[in-house]
Amino acid sequence: MSVHRMKLLIRADAGPRVGTGHVMRTLALGQSWQRLGGDVAFACGDLPNALIAKIQKQNFDVYKLNHSRCDESDAEETVEIAHAFQPNWLVLDGYQFGDHFQQAIRHASKLYDNHFKILVMDDYCHADHTHADLVVNQNAYAKNNLYPIAKSQPLKSPAILTGSRFVLLRKEFQRPPLEETTKPIAKEAKRILVTFGGADMDNWTLASLKSLSDLDHKKLIVDCVIGSCYSHLRELEKFKAATKISLRIHRNVEHMSILMERADLAISAGGSTCYELARCGVPTIAVPIAENQIALAREMQQRGVMTCVELAQMPLSQNGHDRISQKSTAPDSEFWLVADREKHSSDKPQNGDMDGGSKRHELLTQTIQNLVLDSEKRAKMSSQGMKLVDGHGGDRIAKKMTSMMYSFRVAQRADAELMLGWRNDPEVRSVSFRNDSIAISAHRKWLDQRLRDPATTIWISEDERGNPVGQIRLETSKDCSTAVVSIIVDQSLRGRGIGKTMIMRAAEEFFSKTTVRQIVAQIRPGNVASEKAFRTAGFTPIPPTIVNGKLANQFALQRDQHVQPRAIQKSA
Repeated sequence: MSVHRMKLLIRADAGPRVGTGHVMRTLALGQSWQRLGGDVAFACGDLPNALIAKIQKQNFDVYKLNHSRCDESDAEETVEIAHAFQPNWLVLDGYQFGDHFQQAIRHASKLYDNHFKILVMDDYCHADHTHADLVVNQNAYAKNNLYPIAKSQPLKSPAILTGSRFVLLRKEFQRPPLEETTKPIAKEAKRILVTFGGADMDNWTLASLKSLSDLDHKKLIVDCVIGSCYSHLRELEKFKAATKISLRIHRNVEHMSILMERADLAISAGGSTCYELARCGVPTIAVPIAENQIALAREMQQRGVMTCVELAQMPLSQNGHDRISQKSTAPDSEFWLVADREKHSSDKPQNGDMDGGSKRHELLTQTIQNLVLDSEKRAKMSSQGMKLVDGHGGDRIAKKMTSMMYSFRVAQRADAELMLGWRNDPEVRSVSFRNDSIAISAHRKWLDQRLRDPATTIWISEDERGNPVGQIRLETSKDCSTAVVSIIVDQSLRGRGIGKTMIMRAAEEFFSKTTVRQIVAQIRPGNVASEKAFRTAGFTPIPPTIVNGKLANQFALQRDQHVQPRAIQKSA
């Protein structure tokens, strides 16, 4: 009989209009989900073949939608796919997936009796998210107060994760060298990386290359990265044939981190690529090419991670971040560039000044020139970037998601027979520190004592339908510094990853409700399944001990190592 695994369905699109960022960052979330032992599938509209191949290379399924217009037909078809795939979670990543679409998903899912949870990726509060279970805003400027529903409608409020701790980066950005070393900084930057995302409809790539060609640096090597939706290749190749700079064009790059690590300086759009560059320690000139990128570019400049060459006439709302549209900022539009926010008034073209296009070109060229020669500033930008993004945001989100899949309720006297059935299971007894079978009278007496003991917490875990799946018990030490945890999963449900999910949820709940510094698991040698579950949940080995005269391997999870979510869901 096949074992049911945790499943994640991602609804995201890519193309010339929306770019490839939504698909690429959810690809990273899929990788994290896969590392927890789950299966992943994408439900998408039309995708470039190169992007489909990239998804399938991760062993993710791809379902193609016939109605990908983000309307009710789209929602119904998405739910049909979910009915076939049976996911635990549906991820929606795209500004078009607003409240109406989320509501349509909920309505359609009831028709199929589906019980998946909904995660919405959000960058600028594009919806109220009353139908979501979890909202993630990975941007460095994001805070929970951007989502007032958490206070105004707490019963309808989703859990919220915000900030750069939850930046989604693919596994190539989690390699050991990025963890252990700092990036070497050349006295003069000679290798330049230019990247403006998967589409770059307005061809900011070429505009940046023209600025580089005006620099009097004969030894410059420029790596220009274009994506699967880039439509100006002929124009770019014409420029390459005429320019004197050493220009290398890369399309559909398989390992972007390698190019980034080689670069002394990057010129990039103000989207998610900024986080990849920060992770790799690449000093960067960020050029926001859509209104929804301005807040991030400004934040990166304020934190000393990047220099923002900004489109100053694109107004933000009063708080600077919310409900921004993706308005085009083509190089030949009316907007003009400034290198620093403080120069808005002085740099604006006046009557008799050069036209806006020339001004933009001059300012970008000058900004590049300054950074090429300023190794001290580039070193600071590199260091700040690597501090801001650690590359493990996807793992944090995936663990939060799995922890929300099962609810807890406090055990009661009426649960005595249920719990005894779990305890007397021969498989459980074989790995227990007590192997004898326990009578119901003795068990009831023990349970009554435990339920009255303030140092003991016993939870029954239930699935979305209210069916009990297991129990978890935590015994707190007298000094309240440590809690010892034990877990039993129902025999019919073992091997599905439920154990590690219960452990992660229990750790989250217990750390949020107590002051204990660590949670410790004591496991008999040879209990491989239990050890694997605790390791996957983030527990690490500590010295062994003796329990009931038997050797016990110990694994601990420290409070300061545990990812505390910004909003804790109430336990059932």
